[in-house]
Amino acid sequence: MANKPTIKQCLDNQRIQRQMLEQEQLIGYWIKKYGITRRVLNNHPSIEDLALLIKVREYLAKNQKFVNKKQNKIIGNIWQVCYNRQSKLFRKHYTTLENIVLQVETKAFLSAQKNTAARQKIAQARVKT
Repeated sequence: MANKPTIKQCLDNQRIQRQMLEQEQLIGYWIKKYGITRRVLNNHPSIEDLALLIKVREYLAKNQKFVNKKQNKIIGNIWQVCYNRQSKLFRKHYTTLENIVLQVETKAFLSAQKNTAARQKIAQARVKT
């Protein structure tokens, strides 16, 4: 007589299947949005580096007005190393990505701060009149 799986085993199996489905959907999204081939994703020596780079590119795309041409070029060069050459990212790449993201976050924060101050001045001017 075969052992029946326990409820815990069934729940674990469902959780694993759900995670695999979510991962497949994310891969499908990347393939569609970035033109990444499934072969590259399956054969890449460091898929974590590629996933990190894709997330950084998505973040920078959302904040494109705070990214300058030089930063875009640097990101493109790092993409060339990681995706096209199918190489792992080096420590200098991580440092560069971190610096670029911090610069963009700082610019976005200062811009938001400036806009808030301008809105407050406009609101104060409306109250006075």
